[in-house]
Amino acid sequence: MPFLRSHRSSGYGSYGSYGSYGSYGGYGYGYGREKRRGRGKSFFVLGVFLSLLVSFYCLVMLDYVDFSYRNMAILVGITFSYALILTDLRIGLVLMYFSFGFSPEFSVAGVPNIRIEDFLIPIVLLAWLTKVANRRTKFQPLNIKAPIIILVFLMLFSSMVNISFFNLDMKRSLLYLMKEIEYFIVLYLVLNNLSTRRELRAFIVLTIIISFGSGMYYYLLHKGVGSGRLSGPMGETANVIGAYYVIHMLLALGLLFSLQQWKYRILLIGYLLLMTLPFMNTYSRTSFVALFGAMIIVGVLRSRRMLIAAIVLFVFVTTTFNEAIIVRFGTIARIFSDRPPSAWTARVSGWGEYWGFVKEAPFFGHGVGRMGLLVDNEYIKVASEVGFLGLAAFLWLLFMIALTAYRTSGITKSRFFSGFAVGYFAAFIGLTIHCIGTTSFTTIRSMMPFYFLTGILYVIYNKHTLPERKIEVELGEIRYASLTDEERKNLLDKEEEIREELEPTIPTPINE
Repeated sequence: MPFLRSHRSSGYGSYGSYGSYGSYGGYGYGYGREKRRGRGKSFFVLGVFLSLLVSFYCLVMLDYVDFSYRNMAILVGITFSYALILTDLRIGLVLMYFSFGFSPEFSVAGVPNIRIEDFLIPIVLLAWLTKVANRRTKFQPLNIKAPIIILVFLMLFSSMVNISFFNLDMKRSLLYLMKEIEYFIVLYLVLNNLSTRRELRAFIVLTIIISFGSGMYYYLLHKGVGSGRLSGPMGETANVIGAYYVIHMLLALGLLFSLQQWKYRILLIGYLLLMTLPFMNTYSRTSFVALFGAMIIVGVLRSRRMLIAAIVLFVFVTTTFNEAIIVRFGTIARIFSDRPPSAWTARVSGWGEYWGFVKEAPFFGHGVGRMGLLVDNEYIKVASEVGFLGLAAFLWLLFMIALTAYRTSGITKSRFFSGFAVGYFAAFIGLTIHCIGTTSFTTIRSMMPFYFLTGILYVIYNKHTLPERKIEVELGEIRYASLTDEERKNLLDKEEEIREELEPTIPTPINE
């Protein structure tokens, strides 16, 4: 049965509330409102530029920043980027994801670990808030708001207590806090700015293309050096960039087993084969275990083809790459022997030391930033910094995301989006394995794309679970049996009109 709900009869005047027509069906009011809105944007951009200019002048006068044409060019570039992103927020999202894959790390005014997206995210956020204020749009629903709010509150509380009484470095703690909050901001930006099937497909394909470009770029740089392990920019280890490759390779595998067109399958197979070059040259045993472990688990839980892919990929890498790489990954089996790898022994020893650190402050931890990235285990790091309460909120967050990914892979009728959901679920499993040996849920290279993809996942999930509730809000609830045949026909016609009017804001089921 279609969505059949009551509505109040209205004339053409009601269409003015949607901004499609003016009052009483005329175009004058709507045109004037759009004109004023465009003028408001112009004044807002001008105000932002003047504010940045005054701030820059104050920093120069206080000797925090040296005056130079380069810094002025950066200031103008930021303002131009804001103006461009304000016209279309999707441009900002594209630039953000591009920076996730290619941005180096640098220092600004003595603050380390700064990346390009640290400048882009505030711009996109400001542009989005401007859009929300102008159009009064509603936030999209999210079933992980509670664990996010609790986790952020515990982070702030633990950090403030430890800064005040236990000598936690405030600058260091604030830097890590801002990074953690940035991840959730990325999730909300994607969730509230992508809506149509075309946009979702385009951005999913874009993530694969950018990850391929990033992989080939760092592989060619590595070949230029000629030796050693492939890693990211200065300060980014092979394990960190390995997690980035794990996410996107598993995402591509999910799409490969869902799409029926051979031209797309061939492209994805080529992508996977080429991406093994940078992936294997990381020599990252943690990433290797995460990739194949996720394929086996998802193969058992959701898609048997993943098991076949795991066998094929294992045979390919063991017969294609040089002996040094094969020997390196062969040492993984020694973990369960009497002579485990030295790196594994050091990790286990470190976990024991930090576990004692956890027991010193079991409830609220030692504050965000106290551990940094020294702990080679995300779960111990979270327990050390925000205590067992924070660890419980973190695990709750992960459980809800996993449950949503699993459900989404089963409810969508679209092969493309079903493949994305399966690939995302595999990437999620891979990260939960990967973070046993490194801090994968803290490092920027892995978490920025992860939460970006999580935003896409929730857009798809909402489109399949919320349309009936949104239609109920717009049309009201009635009893279908009480309507005459003519009333039912009129209601169906009116429902179709309202669906067309509200298509940009009300998600509809994805059917192909």
